[in-house]
Amino acid sequence: MTGLAIGPLMTTTACHAATPVDRVSLLDYLPSAEHGRLRDGTSVFDCTPALNRAVQDCAAVGKVLFLPGGIYTVRPTHQLRHDGERAFACLAAIKLVDGMRILGEATTIIRMVSGYSSDDRPCAMAMFGTDEQLSNVAFDGLTLDMNGDGNPISPARARGIFNRFPQAHIFVSGKPGGPAARIDNVRLDDVTFTGSNGVSCVVMAQTDNPTTRLGNGWQLNRCTFTENGMDTDDHSSVYGYADDVFVRDCRFANARPFTTTGVNTGYEVHGSNHVISGCTFVNALRGIWVANNYTAPVTATRIERNDFRTLYYGVDFFRDRAEAQDISDTVIAENRFEFDDVASTSILRPDFKAAVQIASDFSQHGVAIRNNVVNKIGTVIPSAFLVVTGGGLGDTRHDNITAAGNSGKGLTLGSFVRTSPRSGLGRLTIIDNDWENLTPAGAIAVAAGDAVEQTGTLQPIRSLTLGGGSVIDRRRVPRTMNAIFINGYVQRLNLSPIRTAGLTGKIYARGSGAQVTVNVGVKF
Repeated sequence: MTGLAIGPLMTTTACHAATPVDRVSLLDYLPSAEHGRLRDGTSVFDCTPALNRAVQDCAAVGKVLFLPGGIYTVRPTHQLRHDGERAFACLAAIKLVDGMRILGEATTIIRMVSGYSSDDRPCAMAMFGTDEQLSNVAFDGLTLDMNGDGNPISPARARGIFNRFPQAHIFVSGKPGGPAARIDNVRLDDVTFTGSNGVSCVVMAQTDNPTTRLGNGWQLNRCTFTENGMDTDDHSSVYGYADDVFVRDCRFANARPFTTTGVNTGYEVHGSNHVISGCTFVNALRGIWVANNYTAPVTATRIERNDFRTLYYGVDFFRDRAEAQDISDTVIAENRFEFDDVASTSILRPDFKAAVQIASDFSQHGVAIRNNVVNKIGTVIPSAFLVVTGGGLGDTRHDNITAAGNSGKGLTLGSFVRTSPRSGLGRLTIIDNDWENLTPAGAIAVAAGDAVEQTGTLQPIRSLTLGGGSVIDRRRVPRTMNAIFINGYVQRLNLSPIRTAGLTGKIYARGSGAQVTVNVGVKF
């Protein structure tokens, strides 16, 4: 492998700024008789050897590889020694190398060959892959198509059984028993990722090794992820196993909502300093999962000014075991969430829709949720802006959660806080939020601005601050709703006055299981 330094791509000009002198055309590596057929999409020529050779040659001399408009067919040939799931072989078509830069045009498509994977022989595969440690990689202005219609992976789909194989466009994974793969300084500009039947489009790394150093310095700008996850039940378009990642103005959108297949999750955060802004999430079960890794804490995630039109969750949290690294200091601000009553057909479908859900078994710390807007249409499936529940195995519990300045219409509950039979919750501050036209839905007969519940076994909430803001019903026929309903054990309760109009219930309602040790502010 040639590793000639070309400078950090995060600060130099992008691929599209390269002059003809700085770039080499892939057509120089392909038979001239194929050029016309490549341009009009009728070529069946295998471009894999030429593309691999061109990538390495251009990287060695610091030039950009230019792919003129056309369709370039590739086939997996390069064996990856991948980490994580080791029960299957995974081959990549193109080997990622240090310093590689690829530039395309609006009509440039790299397409996986049809029939590499089939119901008779389902296969994992990648278009671009590495099991090494690399730096300085860039893609600009082209479409990467895994050709999902021609490469199924789940022959038992009719029985609801789906394989969870990678069919990634960019796959970083390896080495088992050695230094884990990673890439530092990656830039993806105006790239469309489509046709993946497998579990991801972009895998920044994957490993359970606690001594691993994560890659860093990824940028995804104006990328599109569409029509992916069509033959698996566990697709996440981006598996963000890296630090210092910026995702700006990207679109994650399938034509149809997630059912048993489709996009389960648009983007998974698995490192520190991820900024996801200006993005759109359409028809995924959830937009963003803030999740752990096994190397270092996941901290300083910022999710701002995004548009979520997801099936069940906008932003969700995941931490499934004690040895997983801590997750803290997440900011969710100025996003818009839209929900309706469309449901998943999965047997594991949730019973609640939520803009933000904090319900992982192991604790989350320091989540600030502010100035977001949510709208819900329909009365079949209950919904809430914020759900905080579970969160405690052993002595861990969700703590330091703040939701302020948010607003919503048509929800069942503004916030829903519930302790589990095993654990309580820490410090929660849910204040100055504005809820309009709250609506009972499903099994929930009474709507509320803030609802606090327990599951039959009283577990303590250390500190709970509620109130401020407003609960307003502007309809001619109001539904049954309260401003605040408490039916749990709160060690310290701080209530502020609430502006109300059109309520059919109480401003402060007490359930039969309510228990408050210290009451500050408005008396409950």
